[in-house]
Parts: sequence; C-alpha cells; structure tokens
Amino acid sequence: MLKLGLAIALEKDATSHTKTFLQAVDYCRIVIPGLDGISIQIENDQKSVRGGRDAAAKLLKWGAQAVVGHYSSAAALGALPDYFDRGVPVLLPASTAVKLDNFGRQASRVLFRYQRSDKELIDGCIREIAASGHAGPIVFVIEEGPYGDAFAALIESSPGIFIFRFTPDDIDAKAFYVMLGHDSFVQQSVRALTRIFIRGLALLDDAYHDGALEAIKCAPGRVFTVHSKVVIKRHVSLRPFWNETVLALAAAVRLLETMGDPRRDAREIDSAMGVQKFDEKGIYAESGFVVHDLSNEVRKNRQHTYIEPTRCAETNRPRAFFMGNV
Repeated sequence: MLKLGLAIALEKDATSHTKTFLQAVDYCRIVIPGLDGISIQIENDQKSVRGGRDAAAKLLKWGAQAVVGHYSSAAALGALPDYFDRGVPVLLPASTAVKLDNFGRQASRVLFRYQRSDKELIDGCIREIAASGHAGPIVFVIEEGPYGDAFAALIESSPGIFIFRFTPDDIDAKAFYVMLGHDSFVQQSVRALTRIFIRGLALLDDAYHDGALEAIKCAPGRVFTVHSKVVIKRHVSLRPFWNETVLALAAAVRLLETMGDPRRDAREIDSAMGVQKFDEKGIYAESGFVVHDLSNEVRKNRQHTYIEPTRCAETNRPRAFFMGNV
C-alpha cells in the first residue's frame, strides 16, 4: 500500500492552524480520488527544528513515500535534509522561510512549495500600509523566540518603522501596528493595543486567526491581513492555508500514483485539482498574496467568519491583490 506521511504541530504544540490542517485532511479523504486508499501516518513536528527532524525520522522509519505538512518553517528546515537524502517528495502548504530558497535546484524533484517567502510578505505589508495614505509610524510587535527572530531580521531599518519584541506600554494612536506571533502572545498584545483607538492593525502569518480578532476591544481605523493567494475552483475556503493544503494533498496522491514512472515531470503535476506547475525553486507558479480587509468584520461581529468549503469564492472575493515578487 502507498504511504503518505503528515507532519504538523500537535497536542501542546498545536496552533490555531493545526485544526485547519487536520480538517483539510479529513475533507480531502472524501473529495480527492485515491487519497482514502492510501495509508497515512501523522507526526508532531513541534513547530521547531528539532521537532521537524524527529518527525521526519519517524515518518521515514515508517516508510513514508511522500510527506505533506510542516506548516512551521522551522520544522520544515529541520526535516528537509533527511527527506532529500532519501529522495522523498515533501509538499509544504504553509512554510515561508527565506532559507528555503537556499535549497534551489538541489531539491528540484522533491520540494514543492505553495508559499512565497516571508520577505515578500513583509515588504508587501509595508507597501499596503503606505498605499492607504498612512504617513505615521509603522510599529512591528513581534513575539520573542526563533519564529520572531526570523521575521525581525527581514525588516529593513528605515525612518518611521519600529520593532518591539514585546507589547509596548505606551500606545501611539497615530501608529499602524503589525502583529507577528502565535496565539496567546497575539491575543494579549491585540487586547492591549486596542484599548484605545489606533490608526490600524495588520495581522500577519500566524497572527491572523479568530482569537486575535475576538481580542480587539476598540476597532482600529483599519484592520487587514496579508495571506497567500491560491485560486482553486472547488473545495474553496478563506481559512489560512486551506486551499494550499488541498492542492498539496491532491499533488501528493498523484506523485505516489506515478512513482517510478520515468515520464513523470517533476515540475508539473496533473492532479485531481488540475495541473500544478512549479518553478525551479519548487514554488507553485500561481502562488502570491492577497490583501484581505477585515475592518467591516471587526466592526460588525468582532470576529471574522471564514468561507466554508464548497461555497463559491466568487461572492467572497478579497479586496485587492499583489502578486509574485512584491
């Protein structure tokens, strides 16, 4: 029987995205032909380099012939060398580390990425804030730890841009705040930042989740997120990384079904979700970013309601796009 490995943060290491991943897997076992007949094993990658390495070792010992998951970039970076050594394809729906670019052609037949880099995400966010007419300070509030360190290193020092590795005590009402971090830190920081009216709030990467929106006390002048833009025509959701996970699982099924076929094109996969093309770095050719304005949702409901799978995205189209090398 064909074997597909899955890796994600579980149990005490789980994040708000763990539920999305697990639900996408369950959903795809129903709607993606062939997936339900494949043996699956899931391991906890602890969203860390060591956790990723340990998860990879367990999956390879089990005999995984392809792997989907490793939402955490740190876990992905820890796991990839072992997958490469064994020639096992790995599909990353959510990992965004700039260091993934370093693998380049070395991994051209085994690395499949559905996200562009964190650097493009940061630059696009700053440009979006400037394009909205904001002339005041932009303040990044970034959680301490390896995750935050990686993002902080990508922000170029310039007048008007400030970085805090903790929630500032003095809140500047004229500032546009950008949050980067995980669940509890983000919720506590958002609650503190919005105790007064502020110019704006951007929730990036893992900072965008229901808990962060529910923590808002006084609605800022504008609230938005920047997340991956991947268009699929079926099984659509605006939940972060859902569409990418559906694509990755469909591609994994096809990779497993065509193992050993010398005619297989490593950069083009004819999956149940359509033909998926990847560039020389293993990045999905149609990946990019979308600016999703959350201001109305915050004012009306104090939380954002996701589009459920099977609903048409055409009636829920986000406000604006910036694609590719932003």
